Amino acid sequence: MLYQATWQHGINNLLTGYTGVTGFDDYQAFLVGTGMNTGIGALSFDVTHSRLKSDAHDDSGQSYRATFNRMFTDTQTSIVLAAYRYSTKGYYNLNDALYAVDQKKNSRSNYTLWRQKNGMTFTVNQNLPDGWGGFYLSGRISDYWNRSGTEKQYQVSYNNSFGRLSWSASAQRVYTPDSSGHRRDDRISLNFSYPLWVWR
Repeated sequence: MLYQATWQHGINNLLTGYTGVTGFDDYQAFLVGTGMNTGIGALSFDVTHSRLKSDAHDDSGQSYRATFNRMFTDTQTSIVLAAYRYSTKGYYNLNDALYAVDQKKNSRSNYTLWRQKNGMTFTVNQNLPDGWGGFYLSGRISDYWNRSGTEKQYQVSYNNSFGRLSWSASAQRVYTPDSSGHRRDDRISLNFSYPLWVWR
């Protein structure tokens, strides 16, 4: 059974504390953190401790994350900058833990799991004037404990709507380390959404 719970509490007008727990039979992760409003934006810091049980031994580790974000109300620009995460070698996030347990239960002892060591992300959301939609820009740089090289991802997208029709276009570029250096993958997508029925 998978379970997850979060709780946050405003300490005062500047500080907010938050905590959470995620887990299943063989895995538990506990998070505690704090956020602070400043004159230049919002800062937050949290740490997550994880523990994964296995037949041979238990793996445990920590993941530390710092985030800065700011909203420019005059231009309707939202920035999440330098969201930095460092994870120790024994740390497993939920997806990694589910994959590892599934591989072991199916007797696949030679599986490969890339577990992140360092990661940095940024996102920019820009709302345009009425009728012009908005665009989104993001990037992520990661390296891993059990793989050499650095993985890089960049994405830009635009969205708008005409009446009930909503649509978006996005382009993504991913650099993945391999034996020859980096492999580049480019992806372009176009999405449309239109409600067939509207309940009132």
